[in-house]
Amino acid sequence: GSLTEVIRTTLLYPLSTVKARVQARSLRSTNRKRKLLRKLKVTWLTFFYETKKGGLYAGVIPSLLITVPASGVYAGTKEVSRRAFSMAIPYIDTVLPHHDESTSIAYFIALIVSLLSAFVADIAALSLRTPADVLSLRFQVFGDTNVNSDLSSWLKDSIALLPSMIVCDIPFLLSRIFLNAAILT
Repeated sequence: GSLTEVIRTTLLYPLSTVKARVQARSLRSTNRKRKLLRKLKVTWLTFFYETKKGGLYAGVIPSLLITVPASGVYAGTKEVSRRAFSMAIPYIDTVLPHHDESTSIAYFIALIVSLLSAFVADIAALSLRTPADVLSLRFQVFGDTNVNSDLSSWLKDSIALLPSMIVCDIPFLLSRIFLNAAILT
């Protein structure tokens, strides 16, 4: 899992850099009344400009350095929480009536345990990963010479961003779990 994350980060980082720069540039844009076609054209041209500008791997080091520990924290936390949530199964099993659909109930309980443990693990991994992502984002947008070195501002930004990172990651996490469950059944 960690090796896959390192490869994924390395391959997709240039696209992430261009996306961050385009978004930062469009946030600074003052003309909000442009027509949709004009906005698309400007975005497309900005994408090419930022790609030609280079420095597509600016800030990749913090992302790569945190990838392996964050993956390890995710895997470890998911396993520990899965075991903790699984201890609730005997209690749930005694409360639920036993009938012919006991296998579907067991499958449903296993899915709930998987969702809860993945959610807890995702929060733990994002808590570790978000500060590195904020630092990488600053390098991507501002470059190494213009990054604000104020550590308290960086940590404040990381803490402020964490709740939105969790909320934005939930749909991805749920889709990954449900798609894996659908494929494996």
